[in-house]
Amino acid sequence: MPQDTRPRPEATSELVESVFHPAAWSQVVLYLRLTERQAEVARGLLLGEKEFTIADRLGISVHTVHNHRRRLYAKRDAHDYASGIRRLLSAALAVVEKGGIASRKITERQVDGCREEDEGTIGSA
Repeated sequence: MPQDTRPRPEATSELVESVFHPAAWSQVVLYLRLTERQAEVARGLLLGEKEFTIADRLGISVHTVHNHRRRLYAKRDAHDYASGIRRLLSAALAVVEKGGIASRKITERQVDGCREEDEGTIGSA
């Protein structure tokens, strides 16, 4: 019988939570080179919020949220919702795992190392 290689739900949950740790999230924003608004929209999208919910929470129009989402996806070379979310989350997790951000600050050199690896792997996914 083949062994189940899927990640345990609790392990996945811990990884996602580590991305939103305040120190980690600031480094993810730096790595992805997001504006403040793009970071707020990205966080909402990664948490599974709908565009109208994000717009209401941020006090902006749904059209503005849509534009931010479109620019986020362009930064990750994604063309649809599923690949956009997957690439945003993959990049964020790469920063957290590479830099051990949850326990210490990541250096600019480590961030650049993540970018180089990300451009070679995630961009080709």
